[in-house]
Amino acid sequence: MKVLKNAMTGNYTTGEIIQFSTNVSYVYNESDTEALKLKDRVDALIQATSVLDEVFLTPAGTEKSGDVKQVNIDRRDVMTGLNYYLRSFTKSKDEAKKNAADVLLKNIKTNCKKINSISYQDRTAQVNALHKDWTTETNLKEAIILLGVTERLEELKNLNDEFDALFLSNSRTLKPNSGILEKRAAVLDAYRLLIRDTEAFSFVAEDKTPYQNLIREVNNVITRYNAPVKQRKAIRKSNQKETAGTVLNTKQNNTGSNPKDSEE
Repeated sequence: MKVLKNAMTGNYTTGEIIQFSTNVSYVYNESDTEALKLKDRVDALIQATSVLDEVFLTPAGTEKSGDVKQVNIDRRDVMTGLNYYLRSFTKSKDEAKKNAADVLLKNIKTNCKKINSISYQDRTAQVNALHKDWTTETNLKEAIILLGVTERLEELKNLNDEFDALFLSNSRTLKPNSGILEKRAAVLDAYRLLIRDTEAFSFVAEDKTPYQNLIREVNNVITRYNAPVKQRKAIRKSNQKETAGTVLNTKQNNTGSNPKDSEE
């Protein structure tokens, strides 16, 4: 029987908490939460996340810099429009244009998996990867020129850069006295109660299948969000080793000796 993995929520950034909760809620709402007796728990998680999101995306002392949601919508719309535009060439009688559209759409599928259901940060990274491929790989560069999508691509890149800058700004300039720690804790409490009930039902329900399906899907979300935490920890550990090595080398250079000298 499947059990829920440990989400390393204590190490998630506030932005990651919001997107993690949003993704988990999405997974649950794909099921009949009312029939599964989980609707109230899911609604509570959504509400707590909305409250945290409102504070997180509204920095102090600014009016426009908090407009992250709108920039994200604009970015999404450009991406959607680009997809539709390329798809219009897939039935073209011009074989070269058809092939160009196919190769670009294939690259979108490779770089931008589930772009509308992943975190803000993941979307930014995916668009950056897409732009890099389209501006460095010869066959893709030729394809965008042939189909005339250079301006659309640059518009997407500009919106992506604008979003990234706003997101970083908001991360650094949260509203003072907004009680963000309490609102973050409320999200995590709502999540804890939701998974507690899910696991309980998965053991006692007559039909355990829907609960097991939910646990499997939530575990996939947890794995994705734990990954950057583990990566950050590995980087910090590596940096600490490098710092320790630098300090040791400096001491050795200052004394003109090394640990083996004393042993000999």
